[in-house]
Amino acid sequence: MPADDLQLLIVGLDGGTFEIIKPLIAAGKMPVLAGLIASGCHGKLRSVMPPYTPVAWSTIMTGCNPGKHGIYYFSELKPGTYQPRMINGSDIAVSTVWELLDRHDLTCGLFNIPWTYPPLKIKGFCVAGMDAPRFDRTMAHPAEMFERIRGAGKVGGLNFNLADTDTEEAAWKLIEEHLDVTGRIMRDVAVGSGLDVFMPVFMQADYVGHAFWHGEDDIGPAELAETLLGKTYCKIDEQIGELLDTAVGPNTTILVVSDHGFGSIRGTLHVNRWLEQLGMLRFAGRYGGRGSAFKAGQHLFKRLPRRWKQAVRGRFWSRRLRRQSMLQDGGELFDWEHTQAFCTTEYGGIT
Repeated sequence: MPADDLQLLIVGLDGGTFEIIKPLIAAGKMPVLAGLIASGCHGKLRSVMPPYTPVAWSTIMTGCNPGKHGIYYFSELKPGTYQPRMINGSDIAVSTVWELLDRHDLTCGLFNIPWTYPPLKIKGFCVAGMDAPRFDRTMAHPAEMFERIRGAGKVGGLNFNLADTDTEEAAWKLIEEHLDVTGRIMRDVAVGSGLDVFMPVFMQADYVGHAFWHGEDDIGPAELAETLLGKTYCKIDEQIGELLDTAVGPNTTILVVSDHGFGSIRGTLHVNRWLEQLGMLRFAGRYGGRGSAFKAGQHLFKRLPRRWKQAVRGRFWSRRLRRQSMLQDGGELFDWEHTQAFCTTEYGGIT
């Protein structure tokens, strides 16, 4: 039965983009989102700058830009060093909307929202998202909520790593099973908790977009629906529909939000090579001279474990592992005495 007391349902689609959604709606493949658009309003919004997952979700949860909420990337350098520190929700410098609602005695349920670890101690519950370091009781408040999640189905985590697959067929099986389980968990925790506000986030479109975007913005709707990315979006639409049938009452307001979009890469700028040409950066020892940026990239690749190398070659490389390897190796790449600015991320942020 629908939860008639739920006032607001916010469905998050990490990496969700109209570049995929609208063609699939036109092909009749996403009837749930099509119905929400037809009965409500929608628009293509500009993401925050820089448009990274932790930055954008922090903005969604606070209404502030990075200069105010303090989140600029997945990590930051430890003060006085060039060593990285992975950040989490505790680094958000201002109050979130969840904390404001809690102060006004409204009960919120938060499920798998990036940058909510450690879980917020609010009325209702908080199950942290991708910044949680482990899939255990520490990611949930109250801690008993973790047992409820684990009991809802076979699940080894709320997020997954496509590096564990070596074919598109295997990837689709993993994605489909994961969406079925997480969708069931979302429906289970949405009811019977006395919630005023519920916000779950689907991460699958982001993971598949990073690993399997092969020019999907340049093909027709029918062909798009048969791609792994298209099938993922359609499966998410199905899960949203089941969530609406379970959690939404006659007076529930529904929002669907995304942190950033997706698209084909039309060109590449090698930031460190550019900084080197400007005289602001010098590579250390064997990395200097012609082709130094490429040599540095080769070094980073060679330092990866064998399994990670296979993942890179197959375009299934986990973003978290890639970030860590680049940052940890950064200290060896540069001649610091002759370096004024440098980049140690694949996204181009200059320090």
